[in-house]
Formats: sequence, C-alpha cells, structure tokens
Amino acid sequence: MTFIKQLMVVLFLSLMVVEGGYAATLEAQCLKKNYENQSIQNLLKKANNNDGLSSCLVGLAYASGDKGVSQSFEKAFEYFENSYEAGFLEAGYYLGVLYQNGYGVNRDFDQYLQDMTAAGEAGYLPAQKQMLDVYLYSKAGVQFADDDKAAYWLKKASMSGDSLSMYALSTFYIEGRGVSQNEEKAFEWIMEAVEKDEIIAYERAGDFYAQGIGTEQDLVRAYMMYDLGGTASSGKKAELAEQMTQAQIDEAVSLSRQWQEEHNSYRPSYHGLEAHGSDGHYEYQ
Repeated sequence: MTFIKQLMVVLFLSLMVVEGGYAATLEAQCLKKNYENQSIQNLLKKANNNDGLSSCLVGLAYASGDKGVSQSFEKAFEYFENSYEAGFLEAGYYLGVLYQNGYGVNRDFDQYLQDMTAAGEAGYLPAQKQMLDVYLYSKAGVQFADDDKAAYWLKKASMSGDSLSMYALSTFYIEGRGVSQNEEKAFEWIMEAVEKDEIIAYERAGDFYAQGIGTEQDLVRAYMMYDLGGTASSGKKAELAEQMTQAQIDEAVSLSRQWQEEHNSYRPSYHGLEAHGSDGHYEYQ
C-alpha cells in the first residue's frame, strides 16, 4: 500500500474511533473492528444484501484504495449513498465529506449540511463536530456563525462525550450565548469536562469554586482544581494559598492526589514538584 493510501486509511478509520459516552449503537457495531477483520468479498456480499454498515465499510475501502480495490471516490460515493439509504445514517458523514470537497460528486455545500446534520442527529460525534465547525468556528464562513445552532450542537457533542464541547458549552451557559444564562449548568458541564480529564477545564473549575459560581464557594476544591491544572494554573494556586490555612492546603493536596490516583492521570505536584518563575519550571518542594 502506498503512503497516500495508508494515510487515507488512517484518516478515515481515525474518524470512527469512539470516545467515552458515545452512542451505544456505534460501540456495538465496532466499525473499526468490522473493517479490519473482514475481506472486501465478505463486505461486498453483505453490502449487496442491503446491509448499511457493510456498504459504509465498502465505501471506506474505495475512498482509501484499500483491501485490494482501486481508489475510486465515485464508487465510494455510491456505497456511502446505499448505506445511508439503508438506514445507516452515520454514512451521511462520509457523504458530507465528499460533497464538501467535490470528491466523486459535484461540490454541494447545501447537501453537505443536510447529510452532516442527519449523521449528527444520529449521534455520530465527528458529524456533530463538523456542525460546530460551521456554526461556532465559522470555518465555512462568518455568515454561518449562529449561537443558537452552535449551542444546539454543543449539547449534542457534549452528550456524545466530547470534552472540548463540554468546556465550550459551560462558557455558553455563563455568557448566555444561544441558551439562557445558567451558572449551575455552566458548573455542571465544566465538571463533566474535568471528569474527562480535559486539561483546560481545571483552571475554569477552580475559578468556579473560588468565586462560588454555580456552586458553593469552596477554596479547598478550588485549590485542588488549580493543582490538577498544572503549570497553567500555578499562579492562581499560589494566590489562593494566601487566603487559606495550611490545613486547608493539605486537604486540597490530598484530594488532588486521590483524584490523580483514581483517574490514573498524574501531575508534577504528585511527585513533589511545583512550578516556579515566569518560565514555569518545576522544582522539588
């Protein structure tokens, strides 16, 4: 297989990786496992019997020139379309990619939106994130920026387990963008991102605890979150320590260490290192 073909396979398969909290139906279908463990002959046989999943996998093989078939975006489009029509709506994501880029079909942005929307509504996280690219990040042009639609897809992607979407959704609730302002929901979603070990979420969670936003003020929990935030939160942690007793700091450090052990995700502070100076270098305490 050529480097380009290998790259295409990695690209398409990487889009099928399931994140925590992702729709159980996709987990049960094990897309990647099904693709890797079946010959093109078996997949074609099932696809010809109107099996939507197999049709989608055949489409992936043609899109990447894998499994002994020559690369053909036209064939890929045909099988993705068959998959979609057979009720495997996640195939709409791949149809959308082809329509967006003009691969095997005329470029059609409206059709791209329609297919991506269907796949996103079916619970396919990559499609939901494509919708965020359109409505939140304006990658299709600033004319598509829409807080209401961005909030809608942030909720979908957050429910699918995407930690960055949880972080952004928390911000939307704080600012009242596309949703009614709600500090309690903002706190709820930032803590969901923390549970996903989203590194940028810890400092925000620390702020919520320190200022009593959406929850009771809790300096111990705030210090804990700043500690989990690592170098990026070291300044706020040092400032907060000036308002705390040594007993409170010790409790916060203990909670942070416990969290790290439970989540098997360790920070330098766990090993007695603390950030110092403007460059954030670590020294033993």
